[in-house]
Amino acid sequence: IPASGIVTLADPETGETAEVDTSDPAVRHAYAAAVAAMDADRKRLLGELHIDEIQLMVGEDYVPALLRFFRGRVAAA
Repeated sequence: IPASGIVTLADPETGETAEVDTSDPAVRHAYAAAVAAMDADRKRLLGELHIDEIQLMVGEDYVPALLRFFRGRVAAA
């Protein structure tokens, strides 16, 4: 999460808002830990279901990642 100072976050389901100081190292660490836990859970679940994952980044061209993925599948077959 970028260190942007105090930001207001809104829960789209409940409409509840909270102010968070994104420049606080403890907040940034807690956020990073939560994201890492979600990533690990997702990877575990996808692995259990034998679903491949392609990592893409917002703002980057997705074509190279897709080509690597499908070329890897062809090479493994």
